[in-house]
Amino acid sequence: MGFRLQRSIRIAKGVRLNISKSGLGVSVGPRGAKLSVGPRGAYSHLGIPGTGLSVRSKIASNSPTEKTSRTSNNPDSTEAAAERTITVDISIDDENGNEDIRISEHGREVRDESILRRIRRDPGFKEKLRRAREKTHAGIKEKTEVLTQIHTWSEPLPDWEKIAEQIETTEPERWERQSFTEPKPDKEGIRSELQQEADRLVKGLFGRRKKRRLYVEQRVEKSWSDALTRWEGRKSSFERIQDELETSENGKLLQELTDWKHEMNRMFAPDAAYLEDRLEDLFSAIQLPVDFSISYEIRKHGELLYLDVDLPEIEDYPAKKSQILKSGKVSIKDKTGKDKKLDYLRSVTGISVYFASIAFSASPVIREIAVSGYSQRLNKASGNIENEYLYSVKYDKDKFSTLNFEHIEPELTLQAFEHRIDITGTFDMRPIIPF
Repeated sequence: MGFRLQRSIRIAKGVRLNISKSGLGVSVGPRGAKLSVGPRGAYSHLGIPGTGLSVRSKIASNSPTEKTSRTSNNPDSTEAAAERTITVDISIDDENGNEDIRISEHGREVRDESILRRIRRDPGFKEKLRRAREKTHAGIKEKTEVLTQIHTWSEPLPDWEKIAEQIETTEPERWERQSFTEPKPDKEGIRSELQQEADRLVKGLFGRRKKRRLYVEQRVEKSWSDALTRWEGRKSSFERIQDELETSENGKLLQELTDWKHEMNRMFAPDAAYLEDRLEDLFSAIQLPVDFSISYEIRKHGELLYLDVDLPEIEDYPAKKSQILKSGKVSIKDKTGKDKKLDYLRSVTGISVYFASIAFSASPVIREIAVSGYSQRLNKASGNIENEYLYSVKYDKDKFSTLNFEHIEPELTLQAFEHRIDITGTFDMRPIIPF
């Protein structure tokens, strides 16, 4: 049995001297990201401290021939394994849970059992496999949850009293004009500029200082007056532009507020055309993970709204369920017919809650919403595919506004209101006559 002896001496923070039988080496860098240089070349070490996951890559070699012969003569040696580039690909079939694990080196499948056993025992490999299994399990679970939790997308109903108060009290914003920041010309500053100019322009061997002083005195008053005139002109132009912008921008802000108040007031007293447009805008923005269509009818001057929803078909719902076994593997099985019908019941009743929450936000005049869901089924009496209503429920606004959408079970919520639904013990939904 071979062994290696290595000693490490700290020279400075992040710098260590490594002593082994093969020679001296130096490592530099913090824990998890080191660069080491030794007799066999330079290596980078990248890892996540505390996880056991790391990658060692060779940057340069002092003895390329030695590396080749060592790797070829003893492919299972620790040093040779450290220089290998191993790729592990894990895929799990979400239909049956079968695991396909491919271990390769430079694109070629590794078949050496000793290497494969060592890789499978590696904590990094085990962690990658665990994550792949959990991801598969979570993905299967999510396919069902996204459909059975549609009711949780519902938003609380608007606080119409607060909105009315905002309409009454909101004042237009004011556009903030800018200040003219250019400093006013200073006489001494002008004098200093003229002195510099005189130094450049006034030449001669005799009386040069007097000539330069005279040059400045003859020009300072006029230069200062001209600079002041130009400054006042720029300031006047700036202030004029700010006046125009202030009038224009404040007019825009006032118009925006006026339009907003007008729109909000129409919500509180909508005519039929406005309410139809509002509902059309709200419903057309709905995006569900299943197909549906919706139609509506406004009654009692907007106080009562009838929604008819063409529901998705039960065949479109996920048929698989999964769990993580004690062994860590993913067990994927077909749902029972009862489980699938319960998922469908929760989903389609949740849709009724979600649609009602959207419709109630259209206008405070809406006091009650009747939601009826139907599906295309075979009528055994006629032998034809016909629309059959599966539920019908009347949600009144006052009671609906008290619902905590995160915690309700929609099939039970529906039954807390005036409703029509016929559910068997195995969660079949028999046809009903809607409101």
